[in-house]
Amino acid sequence: MRIKEGSVCLVTGASSGIGKAIADTLAAEGMRVYGTSRNPVTIPSTPVTMLPLTLSDQASIEAAVAEIIAREGQIDCLINNAGSGICGAIEETSLEKIREQLNCCFLGHVAVTKAVLPLMRKQGGGRIVFIGSVAAGLPIPYQAAYSAAKAALCAFASALAGEVRQFGIEVSVVEPGDTKTGFTAGRTTETADHSPYAARMQKSVTRMERDEQAGHPPQKVAKVVYRVLRARHPKPRATVGLSYKCFDLLRRCLPERWTNAIIHRMYG
Repeated sequence: MRIKEGSVCLVTGASSGIGKAIADTLAAEGMRVYGTSRNPVTIPSTPVTMLPLTLSDQASIEAAVAEIIAREGQIDCLINNAGSGICGAIEETSLEKIREQLNCCFLGHVAVTKAVLPLMRKQGGGRIVFIGSVAAGLPIPYQAAYSAAKAALCAFASALAGEVRQFGIEVSVVEPGDTKTGFTAGRTTETADHSPYAARMQKSVTRMERDEQAGHPPQKVAKVVYRVLRARHPKPRATVGLSYKCFDLLRRCLPERWTNAIIHRMYG
């Protein structure tokens, strides 16, 4: 199902950053866009309708999807974008925090997808896009939980695509690299200053923050998402930015221990 002007789109995590850029871009192209966040604020002069949705709350997910169906009768595309990040040494990060990260960046998206699938199947098609990360294939030290969540999302999307293709539903993953958003400031740290991991972790976090703040704007990710939605035959995975495409190619060509050595030298 090819997305076009007038299509109904649901974008999670649309109050800021990449999600807001995606919602604004799709609305500017004439699509009927519903964004979600935990505490939404709808600005009357903007074309994006905001709804409350908490990824860890099944009732709020079902309520948001039901609201869109009641208003529009259809959902043509779903952009699973919402997320947050934690950093810290695995040894010192509690299982509770790791579960929270997996719920936010993986299981929450699974829940939203499951809520939308019956409608897409009945209406004869749709597009589902997951906002992944290059960290899925290039896990960074001290971001293990985030990298694991994004890797799980990528595997889930691939399996899902094989199940729903028969119903005209197509699935893609868009993988940004470093992007300049509020995600950097919102990242929480789980390792204390007196930890034996502290010095190396601080080096890693400093490098991450510098790269993110020098990264591409969220609008670049939004443009890639739009191209995926408009494509007749969308790619199952689209990496944002030439440098990250090259890095991903090298990852596939080089022995894994070489890739790991490069990443650990940069961030370890």
